[in-house]
Amino acid sequence: MRANEGHGVTDEAERAKLRAELDGIIAHLYGLTEAEFVHILSTFPLVPEATKQAALNAYRELI
Repeated sequence: MRANEGHGVTDEAERAKLRAELDGIIAHLYGLTEAEFVHILSTFPLVPEATKQAALNAYRELI
């Protein structure tokens, strides 16, 4: 068995995709509107815009 096999996602692109999906799902679970989620995302200045957009896209896919 390899070192990280079965212990999470180590590929950075896949991790980013899963994180965006989780962020979108969590926003829905909290009952946020799209405008509220956009506002919350805007309060994280150190998070790259592409990361925020991916989370918003994931949120929109659940509508």
